[in-house]
Amino acid sequence: MTRVLFAALMITTLTAGVTSAYVLQANSSTTTVERDRAASLYKSGKTEEALIILKQVVKANPTDDQAWLVMGLAQLQRQDVKGAAKSFETSLKLNSKLPLAHVGLSYTLLMRNKLSDAVREAEIALGLNSHLENAHFVIGAARLRTGARQDAVDHAEVAIKQNPQFAAAHLLKSQALVAFISDALVGDKNEARDISKRRYAEAAAALEKYLQLSPAAPDRQTWAEQLESLRFYSGNKQGGDVVYRGSEVTTKAHVRSKPEPEYTAAALSNNVRGTVVLRGVFTADGKVKHLLILQSLPMGLTEVCIAAAHRIKFDPATLNGKPVSMYIQLEYNFDTH
Repeated sequence: MTRVLFAALMITTLTAGVTSAYVLQANSSTTTVERDRAASLYKSGKTEEALIILKQVVKANPTDDQAWLVMGLAQLQRQDVKGAAKSFETSLKLNSKLPLAHVGLSYTLLMRNKLSDAVREAEIALGLNSHLENAHFVIGAARLRTGARQDAVDHAEVAIKQNPQFAAAHLLKSQALVAFISDALVGDKNEARDISKRRYAEAAAALEKYLQLSPAAPDRQTWAEQLESLRFYSGNKQGGDVVYRGSEVTTKAHVRSKPEPEYTAAALSNNVRGTVVLRGVFTADGKVKHLLILQSLPMGLTEVCIAAAHRIKFDPATLNGKPVSMYIQLEYNFDTH
């Protein structure tokens, strides 16, 4: 089975979406002045200040389920997945009817590759509130990771319909469409050319929308390069360089050295596991080009894999004694154990 791309959830986008929903709940009789102040600080991007206040609030009143919820969201903002999971779990022990706590917990499970648990929590959230686009996003990301590409597209489109400004949903849709066409990159002759072209165009359009909605995203450069790679594989490329499949060359490219990427500190501390899968081209002149992300991981792991891929040394493939460019697929596995 073809490995598919795991949608990297943009923490800042996710938390922005759930913040607005939190505010709708905040006017309850149990809301304290301090918790309100912390929520306002969090919404304005002052995460550390919010966390200081929230820790004081839950210490003074450990049964404040809403305070634990907002603290979990703030911890997600600073990429403290373990701490966020504990806060969401505490919030749900106090009040199992908080849909946003279920969504937040589902994301932390997704990050740790516990896909069935992530889907379960997201579905519980939707049972409590069917208009949570973030829950559809988590389910779609998990479905994509297990190979259910159409489910991923469907959930991404529902999330987009509910909130057209939800950037991460556009990214998920693009990644799911790339998963559909990934086999065609190395010559799936059973895929009709017009269908493949349409999916490339749709994937590129969704990715363009994501980039438009996320001008300050920390991984913007990565996805901008992905967009250029999509254009290359769709045929909208400059020059007449021919790229061959492995089955079409006389001798395949021979890798002489393949540097391994290192865990980022954030990914290691949060126990992020999984596989990054890239497609690209080993060119006739010995360069690695046109890298396309088929499966990604968050917290900088995809970026370190791309950097490592560009450092690969190889002998080019040959055809009738002449060096030629060849499609390749690269996989990088991360396991904290």
